[in-house]
Amino acid sequence: MIIFLDTSAWIKYFICEKWENVDIPLVNRNLMKNSGHLAERYFLKGCDTFQLASALAIKATLFVNSDNELKVAIKKGNISALDPSKGEYISETI
Repeated sequence: MIIFLDTSAWIKYFICEKWENVDIPLVNRNLMKNSGHLAERYFLKGCDTFQLASALAIKATLFVNSDNELKVAIKKGNISALDPSKGEYISETI
């Protein structure tokens, strides 16, 4: 686990090391359907389910998020998490 104590340090890390790997998913019927399933399974808000479904669709390896309910759902996937509110980067599978 890498923990950044300075918010600017994780921003610099993300921009320098990770930004080139950002993918944008195609919004389609399957993505919307998966969002609905995630909402029912994890009791998430609509926007959160769409974000998580998008991350899963592109097989994301990093998810930037500060929402506690969404973090619980992220822990079920194979996605590392970056919490900008805490300056934490959790690099192992969560």
